Amino acid sequence: MLGHGQVHREGSGVPQVERGVPPRHRVKDAKPQVTPVMYAMDGAAFVIAVDYGTKKLKNVRENPNVALVVDRLRPTRAVTVEGACQVPREGAEYRRLLNW
Repeated sequence: MLGHGQVHREGSGVPQVERGVPPRHRVKDAKPQVTPVMYAMDGAAFVIAVDYGTKKLKNVRENPNVALVVDRLRPTRAVTVEGACQVPREGAEYRRLLNW
């Protein structure tokens, strides 16, 4: 998954816009599906692998509005990214990410 989003850096007070892949997925009852994920950066985009047949993939296909929280314990830091993701299914971008 990859997409564009708005980044909120806790403590900075200034939101910054960056590409992002956020994994908070809304389910039909409007509650987010929050799950831990591993991510990688591809330029300014977050990339997250999602297995076929998962609830996460089903949810983002139905509603691409997502969020990602990245935090550290020491020193205490956190970043929240919110936006819409894309799920490439075929083509050059899909193959590039698959072979990454």
